[in-house]
Amino acid sequence: DNGGAVYLLECYDFKIINCTFINNTSPDDGGAVYVHMSTGEIINSTFVDNNADDDGGAVYINNGNCKIIKSIFTSNTGDNGGAVYINSDSSNIINCTFKSNTGDDGGAIYLNSGNCKVIGSTFTSDVGNYGGSIYLNGNNNAVDNCYFKLIKSKDDGGAIFIDGENCAVTGSTFNSCYAGDDG
Repeated sequence: DNGGAVYLLECYDFKIINCTFINNTSPDDGGAVYVHMSTGEIINSTFVDNNADDDGGAVYINNGNCKIIKSIFTSNTGDNGGAVYINSDSSNIINCTFKSNTGDDGGAIYLNSGNCKVIGSTFTSDVGNYGGSIYLNGNNNAVDNCYFKLIKSKDDGGAIFIDGENCAVTGSTFNSCYAGDDG
């Protein structure tokens, strides 16, 4: 039911490099990739038009320490985290591009954990109800040196919605973002 293309279970030091995932679907979580109790990296990969009926339109990470690096996410959809859902401490998203992803909470990313970082990434035209691009649900999370353009939240948090303590947004640019209600 999870991981429309790839399901990783208890894989240590896995690598997904230079892969393309197009039009994959999951009736549950992780439209293209589901990672469970695993550690590793997704590098230089592209995710387009993937869908999860539940969370993580393209990628769902559950109980694993993972990095997503220099990957592109375009037009993915899921309930929470239109492109990526992370339910795992200490996972990072670095130098990625998100465009036109849609999710209820977190149009592009939903972080349901702590000590995670989104660094040097670009977000354009993502849409969510709470957090047009990112929904942070947990403590000690950070968004650093990111760029947000034309992001829309139907309710609160035009680009980012934060529900946690000791979270930081630093060195980021917000251009023409919109919240239908607050923030």
